[in-house]
Amino acid sequence: MIYHMISQAAWDAAQAAGVVTNDSLARDGFIHCSQRHQVAPVASAYFNGQRDILVLRIDPARLTAELRYEPPQHLKGLPEPSTKEDDMFPHIYGEISLSAVIDAVPLILHPDGSLTLPDGA
Repeated sequence: MIYHMISQAAWDAAQAAGVVTNDSLARDGFIHCSQRHQVAPVASAYFNGQRDILVLRIDPARLTAELRYEPPQHLKGLPEPSTKEDDMFPHIYGEISLSAVIDAVPLILHPDGSLTLPDGA
């Protein structure tokens, strides 16, 4: 499985449209996703303190768009990103068909604002 974080409102819109998309597809050329072990740190970095954040569990075999595992974008002044397999991020180069989404799971918002996956997700 790969994981994509999304607001409840964006998920509702995706269900109405029949596909998941977001601004990063137009801006970066792909939709950012995570491996399971990357969900909590990414969620806390980009969605810290936000309510109604879901994580979509996506079956890569059901995707109709290209999937690539790539290092995170390099930011000037920081060390080059690792290219170890566990450090690579899944990027989907197109819309995510709803048939690839296994389920949408609410992230747990902790008192410190951090977000984590519920057990078993």
